[in-house]
Amino acid sequence: MAHLKFFKYSDKQTKIHELDGRVKLLLLIIFSFIIGRIDGAVQFALVAFALAVLCAVAKISIIKIVKEIALILILIALLVIFGNVVLAVRLLLMLLITQIFITTTVPQTIHYTIWWYLKPVPFVPEVKIAMIINLTFIFIPLILATYSTICDAHKSRGLHMRKNPIRALKYTVTPLLFSVINQMNDLILAMEARNYSEDRPLPDFCATTLDVIALLTALAFATILFFI
Repeated sequence: MAHLKFFKYSDKQTKIHELDGRVKLLLLIIFSFIIGRIDGAVQFALVAFALAVLCAVAKISIIKIVKEIALILILIALLVIFGNVVLAVRLLLMLLITQIFITTTVPQTIHYTIWWYLKPVPFVPEVKIAMIINLTFIFIPLILATYSTICDAHKSRGLHMRKNPIRALKYTVTPLLFSVINQMNDLILAMEARNYSEDRPLPDFCATTLDVIALLTALAFATILFFI
């Protein structure tokens, strides 16, 4: 089975990896807002170009990512066939910007960043929410990797030749669910063994000049797009 890269952190030395987690989350929100508001071909082209540049800087291979999201691309293709081209482009761009964020941000940093933003909000269990979101990002690549392993096992046994899609689905979904449940149980046991507790201090963040430049550049880019 090939090593999956989709929705998984990649430990590399790039300028985007060096950005503060709080700034990267703001950049994700800014680009998500831009993608949701624009509707012109030129605007979409500029956003796509900007994301391609970010992928190049972060050393993310778009070709490898495309190969790993075949099912999602089928959904996007169906949207195009049924006339929802704008929605399809938005979905593709949203996947790309989210991929950049997750690939360049350590899972623990995502947890602390969300915790930091939610901490001033009253009556909000910021630690629990941050942990839930972080675990979601962690389990997505695990589920995809498990699905890929099951598909490879089916091919080695000739099960992919079955003509009945319902029966084939049965032999895929059932082991996938059992595997995910077992992985979740292992995670719970590991957290308990390490005496995981919500009563712990929030680590300090330190923004740099690079963070300020990145944030101002994103805001300027958004302003230009809305005036085109």
